[in-house]
Amino acid sequence: MLFNVNDVVVHEVYGVGKVTGIEELSWKKPACTRYYVVMIGDAKIWVPIENEEESHLRPITPKKDLPSYREIFRETPSKLDTSRFGRTSYIQESKKHTSFRALCETVRDLTSHSQSRKLANHETMFLQRVTRQLVEEWALSAQIPMEQAQGEIDELLGDVPQLPVAITE
Repeated sequence: MLFNVNDVVVHEVYGVGKVTGIEELSWKKPACTRYYVVMIGDAKIWVPIENEEESHLRPITPKKDLPSYREIFRETPSKLDTSRFGRTSYIQESKKHTSFRALCETVRDLTSHSQSRKLANHETMFLQRVTRQLVEEWALSAQIPMEQAQGEIDELLGDVPQLPVAITE
């Protein structure tokens, strides 16, 4: 077993939570399956234990790794497609990569793009959700209040190198 009761974990879709139990449940099968019981906010989810490589859970990023993640914000952002379709593809691809590094890169790239072009509503909502997950995990990892983590990320985003804006005639 990768996680124990009381471990803080990150679910790739729902964000930061805490393992509150391990249960054996039978879902219309004769054999019981073991699940992590994870509380994320007020929601309780069950995550299968049997195939932990595909469990959609990962540990919180270690505090000692944060300096390398700060560097991501100093890298040149990826140039995003100017079409909504192209950016939607970027977002769909981003949803598949939920490592802490991927969260940092996604927030950096979409924030940089939003400084030169307006994001569509679904892009703004995705950016807000990913930023919220990043801030929450950053705060837990750094052992600081969420407001302080938000301030640090905002400061790092203020230092994001700007892409040149293409002049169209």
